[in-house]
This record gives sequence, structure tokens and C-alpha cells, in this order.
Amino acid sequence: MSETPHTDPADQLVAITCRACLEKKGSDLVVLEVGRLTTLADVFVLCTGNTHRQVKAIVDEVEIQLKRAGFTLYGEEGALEGLWVLLDYGDVVVHVFERETRYFYNLERLWGEAPRRTLPEDGAQAAPAAGE
Repeated sequence: MSETPHTDPADQLVAITCRACLEKKGSDLVVLEVGRLTTLADVFVLCTGNTHRQVKAIVDEVEIQLKRAGFTLYGEEGALEGLWVLLDYGDVVVHVFERETRYFYNLERLWGEAPRRTLPEDGAQAAPAAGE
């Protein structure tokens, strides 16, 4: 009897999120492992849209794909403004920014000690950082 490899649900959520962001032409995709630095979440996924409309399209696609995969959205902030939308999936928090807002808040600098996951070319799966 062979054993099916166990996939961490958070890793699956991150992979689906990355794929959804890229499908809507999101850019500057970054996955930060923040679990050792905060109790807010284990992982932050950051993505940029060029316009408010693109930010909304990215957010909608992430929500559709994650709902289809059985993930629960616990909270959403900023959707009306479309400058910075935060999607709370518990262990994973997704941040979709309009370009200028992302540069202004610069979460990568704020969470500079957080290891980054490497992303493959297609973004289909975000691999854990080395040493994880």
C-alpha cells in the first residue's frame, strides 16, 4: 500500500493564490514566511496590479479559485478603494496592491527579516525558503 504524499493546506493555498495572481497579470509576486516574526499569519502573499480595476480582477480571481478549492475567507479589507486589498485566509494573508500604494507601504522592507519563498517560472507552486 503506497502512501499519498501529504500536502500542507497552507502551501496549496499559496500555490493557488500565486497562480490566480499571475493569471490576471499581477506582478511583483512575493511570498514571505512571517510565522516566526508574528502571530498574524504564517505566510504573506504580496502582488501588484497596475490599476484599481486590475487589483479588483486579481482579488476576484484569487477568491474564486480559493473558494473552488474549499478554502474559507475569514476577512477582506480595502476592496472598495482598490488600492490595497487584504484577504485573510487564516494562516495565509494575501495583499494585493495598486503599484504606488505598494511602494509607499513597502511591506518587504517592514518584514525584511522574513524569509522569501522562491517562485518557479509559472508561479504554480511557491517553494519553501531554503532551510525551512
